[in-house]
Amino acid sequence: MAAIRARAAELGAPVRVVGEDMAVTDGPGDAFSVRTWRRELGDLHLPLLGRHQRDNAATAVGLAELLCEGGFDISDACIRDGLASLQWPGRIQLVARDPDVVIDGAHNVASITALLDTLAALPPKKTTFVVGIAADKNVDAVLRLLAPRGDAFVVVRTSNPRAADTATLKESLEASGAKNITVAPTPVAALDLARSQTPPSGRICVTGSMYLAGDTLAQLPRAGPKVF
Repeated sequence: MAAIRARAAELGAPVRVVGEDMAVTDGPGDAFSVRTWRRELGDLHLPLLGRHQRDNAATAVGLAELLCEGGFDISDACIRDGLASLQWPGRIQLVARDPDVVIDGAHNVASITALLDTLAALPPKKTTFVVGIAADKNVDAVLRLLAPRGDAFVVVRTSNPRAADTATLKESLEASGAKNITVAPTPVAALDLARSQTPPSGRICVTGSMYLAGDTLAQLPRAGPKVF
């Protein structure tokens, strides 16, 4: 933040900060409100899982406010409708049921933490993680977070040329105390393996890489889950 403020000062650019210039307040159910330095917007809704997405929404609202100050006319209704119709493929995206299949491109400690916090807020279910990570990421730190939260793991190498090999992923998970680890040759096979060991009442979470999220989304019809 210090670096951002310093560079903004050099450019003569204003800095608006969520939590200082903008506040997010939870409402009833899944509703929330955002107060900016210009107005307050209530009864907002997001079709995204995760409390952290409300801070992201406030950031977007703040950008809209700056556009308004620059001459654009963006009404309360436009902001409300824009947030309500938002689609974000590969970000804690529920793509199938029985079992639930959640696809998330989290690939670092911060985003994995947000994913796990979101899953923890959902009804508890037997969970299988399908994991592929780039070798230049903090593989051990990410897998240390995932290890205690999964009942089973399927590791796979993604299409990313920088992807970590499955032996590395398996060793790191084992070192972190994970059990029931299997290796798959492709993302399609990984999802099939996960479905074979996850009850219909359970949850499969595909994570660790945007490449893995993309590979899986592209192959869902072949992999078999009912997409909705």
